Amino acid sequence: MIIAYSYYELSDEDFIYRERGSSTLDLLESIFYTFNAPLPKLGLQMQGLHESIKVVEAGYGMTLAPSYSVSESITNGKLAQVYVEQADIQQSLFICSRKSDLIEQPFMQFLKAHLND
Repeated sequence: MIIAYSYYELSDEDFIYRERGSSTLDLLESIFYTFNAPLPKLGLQMQGLHESIKVVEAGYGMTLAPSYSVSESITNGKLAQVYVEQADIQQSLFICSRKSDLIEQPFMQFLKAHLND
């Protein structure tokens, strides 16, 4: 299920904020500042992505989360995806390893195989 909102409509909703200093909170604030919209109401502030998602599943508001982290909950009907007008969020993911590692670690192989999904 996909629900459509404008930034101004989102501002009226209780939102689960991430901890100060998290890139998710920085992204949320920059999106609303870019569109000159007030920040959403603070419902709760959580430390950690998993905790934020669980709080939303329990019905305490909305949060900004990577699609990969919530796809199973959306499929199971625990969460709904929110479409925000004019929003096209693209975040980069950097894979870093030690230069001296000659053999690629299994985790790196997994990421490279699944990042384009």
